[in-house]
Amino acid sequence: MRGLQNKILIVCGFVYSFMALAEYPASDWKTLYAQAKPSIPFVYSAGGLCSGSLVAPDIILTARHCVESLRPVWISWPEKPALWEEARPIHVDDKLDFALLRLSKPSTRTPLVMRPAGALSVGESAATIGHPTSSENSESPPFDLERSHVFSAGYVSKFTGKEVIVDFSLSPGNSGGPVLDSQGRVIGVVSRKLIQQFVGNIGYAVAHEPVNAALKKVESGYEENFSPWDAPHDFALHIQFLWDHYQKTLPTMSETYRTGFDFRYTISDRAVLNYSNSFGLNRMKFQSYGLGYRFYSEAQNKVPATATVSLEALEYRPRESDKQRFYAHAYHLALGSPVSPLTLRLSWIRAAENSYFGLGLILGN
Repeated sequence: MRGLQNKILIVCGFVYSFMALAEYPASDWKTLYAQAKPSIPFVYSAGGLCSGSLVAPDIILTARHCVESLRPVWISWPEKPALWEEARPIHVDDKLDFALLRLSKPSTRTPLVMRPAGALSVGESAATIGHPTSSENSESPPFDLERSHVFSAGYVSKFTGKEVIVDFSLSPGNSGGPVLDSQGRVIGVVSRKLIQQFVGNIGYAVAHEPVNAALKKVESGYEENFSPWDAPHDFALHIQFLWDHYQKTLPTMSETYRTGFDFRYTISDRAVLNYSNSFGLNRMKFQSYGLGYRFYSEAQNKVPATATVSLEALEYRPRESDKQRFYAHAYHLALGSPVSPLTLRLSWIRAAENSYFGLGLILGN
């Protein structure tokens, strides 16, 4: 009798193992990849490349930080990566880091299916498809196609209801890509990874449940309207190298070149407030206060460019004398790009009713 029971237990264990393998069969990923790939676009905005997923005929799901500047968003597809179409944000979630974009016209591709509401099981198979590559903006299309639509698989390490922790490889460019279950359903959108010493593959994705709730609102006709001033604010520290013809004319033992820090606060990626000061080693010390506005030129499949016009009040002070002061004001035109760490600045300086020219190089982004 005991032998029969053991045989029954062995058979039951075999059937259970077979059913588990059938639920998450590794061999099915090849088929699921081929089915999902056509619906996973390139998402390009403000000079950055991300991933996304088509979850309705005219809706793209991606990460919030991929479109946080609220600049134009361009979408292209695997079969024609150099052919772009425009999309616009209609819902963003700043806390959970996901966004819904509406295409300018519905796609004929088959949307990926969202997993219905319900808990995810720890140990459940999961995978992502994305574009872990850095932008190569001199190329057309502006990225390396050999590293696009890269497949990574692993398991659900933890499910919190709003987030999914996964253990597969993620890199810049994977952001916004779908996390798929073993049936090809979307269970999350890639948000970030944990980067620490001795830490391996620990990635975070926004779970399917809050995304499903947002999709229901959009399907019922709800849309958010964003203005450029809804973009987040930003603080940055730059290093600047300046040549100033006015400084050369001052009756002091001063250098023609100046170096210093530039503290910049950008409001909604448009209005710019800045304060500059010299390094302590400069013979001629200076400080300045400025106010400007940044213009963008951005088109599909083109390198985005910026032009910032600003007005600045300057104070020069020779290091040999704390009492001497020389004042001027300047108009600047700074030319740069969100994808470049260098900005060229042209200056027109007014001092003592005369005009002077200046040239500067700003390091930082």
